[in-house]
Amino acid sequence: MFELTSVPGVAVGRRCTLFESDGQRVVFFGTTMIHAFDAADRKAEAACMAMLSRAGLASDVDIAAAFGVHRNTVGHLAARFVSEGMSAVVPAKRG
Repeated sequence: MFELTSVPGVAVGRRCTLFESDGQRVVFFGTTMIHAFDAADRKAEAACMAMLSRAGLASDVDIAAAFGVHRNTVGHLAARFVSEGMSAVVPAKRG
């Protein structure tokens, strides 16, 4: 027998995986990339968490664990996304 190496990345629930490399983050649903953003871009990260939650691809607890935030943060982002749209999750720059 041989030992399988662990899959790189962080599981986001049972079906998604979050990968980070060279300052970029990518979320895969199985083998399909569904979201990509700069690791330092907190607005894009918030949008990703809200969409994952709203789509039901992972629980808020699993999303929070993968992104290093509290589960309530994910719930608040998803609720704002549902009630007011993406502009409530990712506010535009002023000026």
